[in-house]
Amino acid sequence: MIIAPEYNHSFPGELKILLDRQQGEFAHKPVGLVGVSAGSHGGIRAVEGLLPVLYTLRAVSVLPQVLIGGVGALDDPFEPERHRNQLDAMLGELAFYAEALKVARTRNKD
Repeated sequence: MIIAPEYNHSFPGELKILLDRQQGEFAHKPVGLVGVSAGSHGGIRAVEGLLPVLYTLRAVSVLPQVLIGGVGALDDPFEPERHRNQLDAMLGELAFYAEALKVARTRNKD
């Protein structure tokens, strides 16, 4: 899971550096994306900016994505049930794809 704050309509450059340095670690692995922003869009631009990067790293982005806006005004960003439900759904998809892709990675090693 990558939790990405929106920074200047994208994700932070430090996150790109980290992903580039660890690129072999993401191949054929599922990734859940959580966008976070102080604004009302919930970090969607950060999430959308990460998709082509993950594609290049051969990672598998799962749905749903979780978008949390207005974080400066929240005591607990996951307090609204909507976010909890989306997060639970994402975690379920991550577990499903982790198991499925584990089999595929094992077959590729043979």
